Amino acid sequence: RRRTVSTRFEVDPLKCEAKGYTKGTINSKSTFTVKTPSSRGGLSLAVSLVGPETITPDVVDCNNGTYSISYTPNIPGFYVCNISIDSRPIRNSGFRLLVLPDKQLKKCHVEASKARQGVVNNPVSFTLKPLDINGNVVDVGVHSIDVVIDGPVPTQANITKGTDGYHISYVPTESGEYGLAVSLFEKRIWVGRSTITLSSRNHAPQLDNKHFAVCTSCGGGLFEGAKFCPSCSTRTNMIPDETKTCPGCEIKNPIKVKFCPFCKYRFERRAYRSNLSLATDAANCGMCKASIPNL
Repeated sequence: RRRTVSTRFEVDPLKCEAKGYTKGTINSKSTFTVKTPSSRGGLSLAVSLVGPETITPDVVDCNNGTYSISYTPNIPGFYVCNISIDSRPIRNSGFRLLVLPDKQLKKCHVEASKARQGVVNNPVSFTLKPLDINGNVVDVGVHSIDVVIDGPVPTQANITKGTDGYHISYVPTESGEYGLAVSLFEKRIWVGRSTITLSSRNHAPQLDNKHFAVCTSCGGGLFEGAKFCPSCSTRTNMIPDETKTCPGCEIKNPIKVKFCPFCKYRFERRAYRSNLSLATDAANCGMCKASIPNL
């Protein structure tokens, strides 16, 4: 009777482990190993890196139970490394690899002066500048930047790469205070705050028939007889018995104000006294220098 002897051997993937993996650098070759309990090779390993891009590393069988894994990334960020033997994951499959830029970061500068105030349904933006030792912008990759926005409603940030850095923007849909936090490679580098109003201070807001005036603190619409603003809870003293309509923006203002708080229109024009000279028949205005007849 003939006996069939199988030369195939099996290795438990849970006894295999990846070792020696460290941080990688873009455009540079990185290598780590996979250790198995076997003293010989011949196993079928499937390795993939999933992150800002998908990478299929090169696998080299060392014929001693050790396998060399090498890869060359092109985009910085975090990658998840999946390793399996015969479609079964090894012990530490799914570990993370950090790929850094090819230039060393010196500091990160955030230009957020325009993000301190905003208007509902209008984009609020600021710029992140990762700089090297020479002050040049470093390509850190969009996927390496994480932005958290804590506000009245859940809000997502949009990140785009520009020549002067990374432009971060969001569109608030409700008024209030928004907390901003920016992380690079999962390390917090900047926190800020934005105050979002219903309308801009520099432009007259659009009032419907239900509203009587506008809050000078947040620009929100006020109902007739309201003592507090429903948007910012500020006590209002701008609902007097007598009002006057601003000819610049057509917003009702208290009768005693001299300037419109929205379009800066001046209600009371100041008269400038002319510098008349009794020695001549005409003089010049002290404000505009125009010729004035000597009456």
